[in-house]
Amino acid sequence: MASLPFFRNHVRTPVTRSRRPRVLTMESLESRALLSAVPFASRPDLIAAHDAGRSATDNKTNVTTPTFEGSARNAESVRIFVGSTDVGTAPVVAGRWSFTHPGFTDGRHAVSAQAIGADGRPGRRSAPLPVEIRTTAPPTPAIALAVPGARPATSGSAATNQARPTFSGAGPINGTVELFVDGASAGRAAVSGRRFTIRPSAPLASGQRTVTAVATDLFGNTSSPATLALAVDAVSPTVESLARTSFDTLTVTFSEAVTGINPGSFRFSGRTSEGFRIASRSLTDRQLQMFVGKITGELSADGRTYTLRAPNLDLAAGSFSITLPAGGRVTDLAGNRLANAGVLSIDVEGA
Repeated sequence: MASLPFFRNHVRTPVTRSRRPRVLTMESLESRALLSAVPFASRPDLIAAHDAGRSATDNKTNVTTPTFEGSARNAESVRIFVGSTDVGTAPVVAGRWSFTHPGFTDGRHAVSAQAIGADGRPGRRSAPLPVEIRTTAPPTPAIALAVPGARPATSGSAATNQARPTFSGAGPINGTVELFVDGASAGRAAVSGRRFTIRPSAPLASGQRTVTAVATDLFGNTSSPATLALAVDAVSPTVESLARTSFDTLTVTFSEAVTGINPGSFRFSGRTSEGFRIASRSLTDRQLQMFVGKITGELSADGRTYTLRAPNLDLAAGSFSITLPAGGRVTDLAGNRLANAGVLSIDVEGA
């Protein structure tokens, strides 16, 4: 019996194609050498000291003679352009250059540099650096105590019973406002949407303080100051005296100027000549007027004295008391409530 033929598996060996080495010709070497020797200047950079305003990197400034700097290679000097105008040349020292512009006008400008080789051959001009110059001062900011109903003003007066009151107002868009108390810096805030809020960094001493606010715009220009005469007062007012100065007049004297007082702030009690006992706490205004007439009052110009008039006070028999009650809305200009309300009263003898 014939034996089966033996089949041998043949494995194909992949053919590796060797890459031909790149041959650098004399022409390509010379081309590279020429390219590496081309003068080159980087885009100019406005130095941080002259990039005034809120940011030191936004290229917005109020410096009209700013300094620019940059790097250069294969160059002995660089030529500086503003737009398409050649404005001067700066030497290159150890690969760096610096140039101070002789004087910009307000507006937007594009500054570029062009390297000049030792043989006078110029390189390609760099990408331009956008710069914006503004030298006009922003408007005086408006400032007020941050309380309901307060309207910011560029000057005025206010009073507070808080040692660290909050101030608010209006300032330049994207600018800052710095607060000064008696000439010393007390805080700084960014302006957002033309508004700012500042709370002093330290408590204010009691007494009369001078508060000023100075705005700085995005370019570093500062405004004239807004001034606020501020009385810092944490002491409550008191009633110093309460007296009948004529048959129909009562005079109340306070320790300082007050606000929020009116005839309805007082309470009356006693008897009329007909023997009717009256107590204003339990009477309507109309019923009270039947006994003592229409009660009127007037606060003095300095805010310290209140004159109360009731035409029929002289008809009261026996004793007649008047009291300024506690829990009223009588306060000083800083908002401190009357301290001895409801304590002081007098007896008025009838006719």
